[in-house]
Amino acid sequence: MLRDLGPAMNPFAAFLLLQGLETLSLRAARHCSNAAELAAFLAAHPYVAWLALATLRRGAFGGVINFGVKGGALQASRVVDRLKLASNLANLGDAKTLVIHPGSTTHHQLSEEEQRASGVQPDLVRVSVGIEDISDIIADFDNALRIAFEAPVPP
Repeated sequence: MLRDLGPAMNPFAAFLLLQGLETLSLRAARHCSNAAELAAFLAAHPYVAWLALATLRRGAFGGVINFGVKGGALQASRVVDRLKLASNLANLGDAKTLVIHPGSTTHHQLSEEEQRASGVQPDLVRVSVGIEDISDIIADFDNALRIAFEAPVPP
């Protein structure tokens, strides 16, 4: 192990690790508060079919939200494609908001039955909520949902 990786972390990596640890609690709190506010917005949105809240304690949020888009897989994918602030990536826990439609990306190789067995509904959108200003995040989701439903579906 020492031969392959060295006896210690390089100084710059150690510096970056320490810098990140110093602000971790602040970033985590912002992720959670932003997620709670985005969830409240999505729960009342006319184009949102469902919001996964059953596994959360009342008033306790992490930084990840799962919700379903009315209209199924095609509409969910269209919403994700129309987001501007949120990046379409499979990562979690970044400082920026990340979003993915698992049915057409990470779980695409599975049949619909296998997707459902693994907890992936066709209309599922997964969001790792970032630390940007919450009004910007909400505006991005509201805009993407409205455009996805108001624009004609191509043949």
